[in-house]
Amino acid sequence: MSHASWPAGLTPQTPLPFRLWRVMTALQTELTLEDAARACSLTPEEMQAAQSETAAWVARATKRQEPLDAAQEAEVTAALTSVVGPMARLMIEDVLADLEDEGQVASLNALLSRLAPELTAEQRTTFAARLRARSLM
Repeated sequence: MSHASWPAGLTPQTPLPFRLWRVMTALQTELTLEDAARACSLTPEEMQAAQSETAAWVARATKRQEPLDAAQEAEVTAALTSVVGPMARLMIEDVLADLEDEGQVASLNALLSRLAPELTAEQRTTFAARLRARSLM
């Protein structure tokens, strides 16, 4: 019987769906993978799949914290332009300048969290969908 473990990089602050946190909580104990699976009413294969899915969530969350690269900025600009029109470029430039002035890292998370309050609820929903389509969320 093997002991299960959290994927590398997973912290209590990592955003995960509840169903994955339920599995990760079971894996945090000293249970074997099989016992943890039983505690979650899952098969060991489903537990391993949840571990893999969690690892993918961790990788995306880590990527969103890294400094924004030109390709990400272009993708965000295209997604935002499709929602608000040509003002998107100015909105993004303003946010990036503010982050720089404040000495903060211009990450994808920082950019998106600053843009979100400037959008209506409907625009945020559409923007998020466009970002997901570009694999940015």
